[in-house]
Amino acid sequence: MTKKVYGIIDAIKELSSEDITGMVYNFDEDKIYWNDVTEIARATIDAKVSEMQSAEDTRFETEKTNKVSAYRKLSMTDDEINAIDRTLLA
Repeated sequence: MTKKVYGIIDAIKELSSEDITGMVYNFDEDKIYWNDVTEIARATIDAKVSEMQSAEDTRFETEKTNKVSAYRKLSMTDDEINAIDRTLLA
């Protein structure tokens, strides 16, 4: 069970209908070089990153809750659940 962390490129891929292979994001400068790709406002990109991350956080927590619930239905103790996956009850 892995939680994905979304970034600027992920948001641009979701927002743009264009091929963005020519676009470059310089992480060190926190600057986007659009290179013939239609520019998207940074506020729009940041909002999309937040939206995508929020949805992922919810999905991840729901998955954890469902797994713990399934183990509880099997009458497992916290120690037994932790033996299977230490991240579930953390």
